[in-house]
Amino acid sequence: MGARKFPGLATEVLNQNQRDQKIFSFPENIRGETEFKDWVEIRIFKSTPRGIANSKVPDALRFRQSVQTKETIVLPIPTTVQFSDSANWAQTEIGFAGGVSPGEAIFDPNKSTKDSVIGLFSKGLSEVATAGFETALKGASLFGAGTDFLSLLERERQSIRNTHLEVLFQSVGFRSFTFEYKLSPKSEREAVILYDILQLLRYHAAPDTKGNAEGSSYFIYPSQFAIDFKHNGQDHPVIPSFEKVVVTNVDTNYTSAGFWTAYKNGFPVELQLNIGFSDTAVNTKTRIKNEQGFKDSPGLRDV
Repeated sequence: MGARKFPGLATEVLNQNQRDQKIFSFPENIRGETEFKDWVEIRIFKSTPRGIANSKVPDALRFRQSVQTKETIVLPIPTTVQFSDSANWAQTEIGFAGGVSPGEAIFDPNKSTKDSVIGLFSKGLSEVATAGFETALKGASLFGAGTDFLSLLERERQSIRNTHLEVLFQSVGFRSFTFEYKLSPKSEREAVILYDILQLLRYHAAPDTKGNAEGSSYFIYPSQFAIDFKHNGQDHPVIPSFEKVVVTNVDTNYTSAGFWTAYKNGFPVELQLNIGFSDTAVNTKTRIKNEQGFKDSPGLRDV
């Protein structure tokens, strides 16, 4: 059927100031039908060179920025809407300093830093001495090669040294999530619309080498996406939006019905579409407050 160009059939002209914007909607009238009160809008931001083009500098070596494209994809709420907020904590051996309780001041404000440090080390001196002695015994071979004398000592006294294991905060992980769809076009026209959406996603999720003076020596970043959940045309009161995410995978099953069946124009009557996303910003208290509209801290909002 030859190469297709964007935008295709799935286009909708917006107001005068946005007349160049194109909306790819499935179902075609999702924002106008009364049965759909909730949907998701996916805006696209393409990697574009900054400043004025200079033929002497290869396109892939220029500084770039993300600029919103003319296309926006509108789809129903996915089958599963699930996000995981994660924080990375690590188990760390504090050593003798771990003997100081969390509520106890390590450095006495009434003493000099020198005296505070001396006091801290004096407090743990016996533990340091014991630890040094045990370390010396660790590799001792008093009873022949391969004998761990420290293990024998620990067995006899039935005690081991407290390493003061603590859980320390490390970082915040990026949220990864998947939109899962089983989509069934009601007509040949909607089947073409769905195909356009699929191709648009695959196109912007892929890197580029266009304008590369050195062939495929460099990849230009794929596009980024912004995700907005809507309820009755307004920002969704429950589901958070995402300012910038990347697409990690676009999985398509053209025979999700268990067999191949298609309209006369060759487009399938049903397909399974899974879109994997990864957040590009970590979650903080400030971000959560902003995305959900909380003024001070999470709690009941005016209803």
